[in-house]
Amino acid sequence: MKIKLNIFVGFAFLFVVFAGASNIFAQKEPVVGGYAEVSIKDKNVIKAAKFAVKERAKTQNTKVNLVEIKNAKMQVVAGRNYEICMMTNYLNKRSNKLVDQYVKVVVYRNLKNKLSLTDWTQENCTEQ
Repeated sequence: MKIKLNIFVGFAFLFVVFAGASNIFAQKEPVVGGYAEVSIKDKNVIKAAKFAVKERAKTQNTKVNLVEIKNAKMQVVAGRNYEICMMTNYLNKRSNKLVDQYVKVVVYRNLKNKLSLTDWTQENCTEQ
């Protein structure tokens, strides 16, 4: 009787351990609809970053340059969102000098592959 009880308790213990472990590993997978890391060399990331810089230059009526893409994420929605942290520089009209600036942008690509800049925020990309 004791042997059967010990075997039962042993199996119950193993079940709890493995069930808990599977939950831990399952939580590390990306959330559906969430952002996932993507290569900074991905052609769509580069295209989105260049587009963002071009759009920002239009709205600010000044020269804006893409210096370096630091990291990028992509979210699949009805289309795709590209969240890109990058270093840019722009021409300061008062001093007539280029000023470096880290920014995080979000570029939306709809199902017809049309791009739109939905966010441009000054942010320190080196802390991520």
